[in-house]
Amino acid sequence: MLFRPFIGSLLLALCACGNLVSGEPGSDSEPVVNDDERGEDPGPDPAPGPGPSPTSPPPEEPEPDTFPSEPLNFTLGQALELDSGTSPYWVVMPSTYDRTHNTPTQLYVYLHGCGGFSSGDVWAASNGNTQWIGMAPGGAEGGCWDDQARFADFVMDAIADLKTHFNIDPKRVHIGGYSSGGDLAYYTAFRHADGFAGILCTNSIPAYSVSDLNAGIAAAAWKINIVHLSQASDGVYAIADVRARFQVLRDSGFPVLHIERPGAHYDGNTTAYRNELVHPHLEDGWEAP
Repeated sequence: MLFRPFIGSLLLALCACGNLVSGEPGSDSEPVVNDDERGEDPGPDPAPGPGPSPTSPPPEEPEPDTFPSEPLNFTLGQALELDSGTSPYWVVMPSTYDRTHNTPTQLYVYLHGCGGFSSGDVWAASNGNTQWIGMAPGGAEGGCWDDQARFADFVMDAIADLKTHFNIDPKRVHIGGYSSGGDLAYYTAFRHADGFAGILCTNSIPAYSVSDLNAGIAAAAWKINIVHLSQASDGVYAIADVRARFQVLRDSGFPVLHIERPGAHYDGNTTAYRNELVHPHLEDGWEAP
């Protein structure tokens, strides 16, 4: 009689344990049974997750911000006189220029011949109806551009100053000129080639000597585009010398279009030849690197 309570308690405990193991109703959890014991097909292994993401290409170099720091207004049909701090210069704006200054625009830098004036010859660079800004750097009004190293700095200073006032496309800056101005255009462009898309000159020469030309070729950062008009009876630049200089440039890999027409250094056809044969190449789509 003394052992009955103990035996009853023991039986109750064993029953409870049986319920936990067997999974019968009243248990708090189902028994752990693997798929093999159930006889079920576990199915294919899960597909592997995605691997590491491929390395992204480096971001492209952003385009330079060309919005001018000191924008100016202008009047169509009027030449605007500005000063770079080194020399005055003149600008003619095209009717297509975006007056909000948000659109980079092509620039054509034109240099007059001996006895010329930039204040008037700026109209040789643009008539206001073109797609580009016309600019004529000053510094040799009424004279020649004889000190090329000095005057090349005048040209580059004028371009840099203009960029503070108008939105200039740095890949579409062209330079050209007539006679002494053409000579300076070549000198400047060869030594600052990464800043120019093309050279367009009339009745001038790429360098006064072959050694000067070789120095320019060595200085040029790339093989810049060249269009040149010569009049065959030019008494200032002998056509044989001009042809020889261009052969040196071609042999060095420069793309040269040398146009020859009859006539003297300056005659009644020179301006028409320039406007009809040279300046249309400003629309060839050239770009600096």
